[in-house]
This record gives sequence, structure tokens and C-alpha cells, in this order.
Amino acid sequence: MQTCVRKSNHSQQKCIVIFALVCCFAILVALIFSAVDIMGEDEDGLSEKNCQNKCRIALVENIPEGLNYSENAPFHLSLFQGWMNLLNMAKKSVDIVSSHWDLNHTHPSACQGQRLFEKLLQLTSQNIEIKLVSDVTANSKVLEALKLK
Repeated sequence: MQTCVRKSNHSQQKCIVIFALVCCFAILVALIFSAVDIMGEDEDGLSEKNCQNKCRIALVENIPEGLNYSENAPFHLSLFQGWMNLLNMAKKSVDIVSSHWDLNHTHPSACQGQRLFEKLLQLTSQNIEIKLVSDVTANSKVLEALKLK
């Protein structure tokens, strides 16, 4: 009788282990298929066929106006020019994460921020989606102006 009980316990343990392995395998397969783009297309409608994949990187720096380096110093794009280059290349959407928004300021030195703001407004009028994530309070005139477009 004890032998039969031992075999039954051993058999139950085997079933539990097999069930756990099958569940792990099912979860693994589900994760793989959720991570793989089965149809070859993502949520933006881009696929390998219609994406030209021209990725590049540009080093930019925020240099105060009127500051000149020596002739031997490396030259990088200004932050403003880097932004303008990116915005000029936009075809479908622009995604921006920023902790600070002051692109529509009246100070004379804020002309570059004003030009960026105008470019963003222009993109919205061309049906290019602007997606913004910011910690700026809800009363930001810049964010409200972009939402209205």
C-alpha cells in the first residue's frame, strides 16, 4: 500500500513539473510572438519595404551666443541647428520629451526658440503629428498653442 502511495505522489510531482514546463513554454512562445513583428509593419505603418533606414547621429552643443572658440577647437552644430535639421526632415510625426518649454519668450535672445516654435506650428499645419511629453504645468501657452493646431 505504501508503495502505491509513493508512486502516486511521485506521479503527481511529475505532472506538476510537466504542467509548469508547458506553462513556461507557452509564456515564452507568447512573449516571442508579441516581440516579433509578424506582419512586417509597426504601428506607424513603416515596414522594411517602405522604410529607407537612413539613420545618422549628430553631436550638438548648446553654445552661448557670441562665444568663439580657438581655430583648433572642434566644431559641432548648435543645438538650434540640430533641432531645425530634425524638424525639416519630419515626414509623419515628431516625438519630443522635454522638461522645460520656453520657446515663445519675448526676450530678444529668444529668437531661436521662437523660430523652433514657429516650425512646430508649421509642421502641425502640414498634418505632421507633434507628440509632446513634458513636466510643464498645464498653463503653458506654448503647449496650448500646439494642442490647438
